[in-house]
Amino acid sequence: GRCLYRTVMQSAASFLKNKVIANSMEKVGILLYGTGESRNQLHFKGITVIQDLDIPSAKRIRELETEAERNFGEFDKRYGLDSTVKLSDVFWVCTSMFHTVCPSKQFHRRLFFFTPTDDPCPLPADRTTAITRAQDAAQSEVDLHLFSLQVPGSSKTFTMGKFWADVLSEDAGLDYGEASSIKLEELARRVRKREFPKRMLRRQRFDLGNGTELGVCVYADIIEAKLPSPVQLRAEDNKPLKSETKLICTKTGRILHPVDDVQTYVILGHEAIPVSKDDVAGIKQMGTPGFKLMGFRPKGCLKRHHSIFH
Repeated sequence: GRCLYRTVMQSAASFLKNKVIANSMEKVGILLYGTGESRNQLHFKGITVIQDLDIPSAKRIRELETEAERNFGEFDKRYGLDSTVKLSDVFWVCTSMFHTVCPSKQFHRRLFFFTPTDDPCPLPADRTTAITRAQDAAQSEVDLHLFSLQVPGSSKTFTMGKFWADVLSEDAGLDYGEASSIKLEELARRVRKREFPKRMLRRQRFDLGNGTELGVCVYADIIEAKLPSPVQLRAEDNKPLKSETKLICTKTGRILHPVDDVQTYVILGHEAIPVSKDDVAGIKQMGTPGFKLMGFRPKGCLKRHHSIFH
């Protein structure tokens, strides 16, 4: 237990360090379940939130590094152990934390689950409730990612079919069969691998003709990773600053309305031709975005390299 706990805490601290550089405005939280202590917003038994969802900081990283140094006796004294906790309650608490702090329109919600247990719900009733809670989380736009861990000295194989195959989406469980290593480097690599999930660029309509349409998803094989734009903060409390632009008349000093008082134009033949923003938007709109089926070509035109799996 201690070795796995230390490895996961060290991996979480490494994850926060990467977040400080890659995206310091994302929020990360740490939750333990199966503890004798109960500390969560829903007051469920056996669930301890050691770090609420918040942006990464040096203090939070130091706290995780301190957690990683606990031996089994110190962990038992600090948190205790209780194996009767219901996994459905864990999903419920996590979903509630996301709803409270991380709106789905502003954040990509992900739940990283570290466990060596392939059958956490031996009772049918608990299993059904847990699957229902996991499905509720998925409907709330929470992506579940499983990290199966191998207990040191144990030869038991982690079997997905006992429980986790029913709660994981196909993409979330693509690499569940990888041999779990107790080494920090391997676990940290797997966490970073999930840091950039496969996301579609956009959805478009595919017009097949005669009023028949399909919805298709557009993906890019390779997208350049860019640093996020800098965020200006107020020195007093480190809150993000909001910029506001106003147009002021140079002659009278009054504030101008961007639509009623301001006119845009283009120069044609040494003459200013008024062009409104609506006109520009209309010029850019060449039709309904999407794909249209124009016809078919012989099957022999297809080459092997045309088939791409995302």
